[in-house]
Amino acid sequence: MKRQEVDSRVFQYEFGSGLHISVVPNTRDEEVFYQEMNDFLDLIGLQGSDEWIMSYNSLYYHTPEVRDWTLEGYGIGRESALDINWSNGQVVIKTLNDQAVKEYQQETGVKKEIGVFLIDDEISTKDDLVLSGVRIELMGQEDYIHRTLFHIKPRIRKIGESEVKLVSNGMHPKLQTNYEHKQDLDQDVDLESCQKYQYMTIPKEFFLDKYQIGNNQLVVNFGNLDLEKPSYLIKEWGTELLLQVPNQLANEIEIHSRYQTPNNLGKTTISFNKPINFIACDLAKDEEYLLQNNPFDNKLSIGANFDKLFTNKTVFYLFDQPHDQLQVDIPNARPTNVDLITLSVLFVGVVIILKRLLLKNKLKLE
Repeated sequence: MKRQEVDSRVFQYEFGSGLHISVVPNTRDEEVFYQEMNDFLDLIGLQGSDEWIMSYNSLYYHTPEVRDWTLEGYGIGRESALDINWSNGQVVIKTLNDQAVKEYQQETGVKKEIGVFLIDDEISTKDDLVLSGVRIELMGQEDYIHRTLFHIKPRIRKIGESEVKLVSNGMHPKLQTNYEHKQDLDQDVDLESCQKYQYMTIPKEFFLDKYQIGNNQLVVNFGNLDLEKPSYLIKEWGTELLLQVPNQLANEIEIHSRYQTPNNLGKTTISFNKPINFIACDLAKDEEYLLQNNPFDNKLSIGANFDKLFTNKTVFYLFDQPHDQLQVDIPNARPTNVDLITLSVLFVGVVIILKRLLLKNKLKLE
């Protein structure tokens, strides 16, 4: 739901801020689909919508902020909800609790298991972690304690920091990104090939032209691709983008804005989430098993995140950055200007038609 940061080598999840919903419909009836989705969203206090786009393998809806939320009564705040999975009438909610629970209520016939683990730094490396600790089974009558040791390979890793700015440039603002590497990928011996990427969700007021993005390569462009349409004629919420960017310390991408609804201010202020900057690397073949069997791995077959666009043997090195939103003013016409322009065009058109009629009648008389 909201982008989370967990300062841990184990729980290094990276979620986009705001609301992200991915759905695989089980019906071809559009009306039935929207009714089912809106009923479900109403249960958790979210507003329904028909502004979906077709993503990689699902329908996808996004808003930069979570407007309503009613699960606090179940102890699930909007800040801690990571995933809500709804399938066949059952809902599974994954949450992140950063406060340790000290008391557990035992129930007869109900099995609960608690694990307490630490990273064993003596036998761990940066790309291979060994967790050492205990698992406690609460069985109601008796408790069973098991000493446990297991080996995991994290999919999400950190490599440095990035700074992203959206610079005003009329109808074509520029997205500028600066990278700072704090470690060398050569230190990880489990990698094969790597490439730098930028993943972003931009609102319908903007679009990218694949022929005007410099040395960047547009890999994914899901959304309304009609570049001529003004924003007020587009139903979809926006566009999901993945770009392969040059392996350099600075990069710039020109974003194009659509024509906005005229207003008295002569401008429209647009905000959206900062892109996620990362390097994606394929693992060596003999390293895949640990990655795909990591119990803390959060890669899903569908979902509103960049990892769904890569294979199961891909690991990601993220650039940390502040999670505030980007904002820019886009110029647009004022209603009075539009009226004057419209009247002027009509007047010129009428004059041209009258001239042609008069000329035609004059020729007939001659």
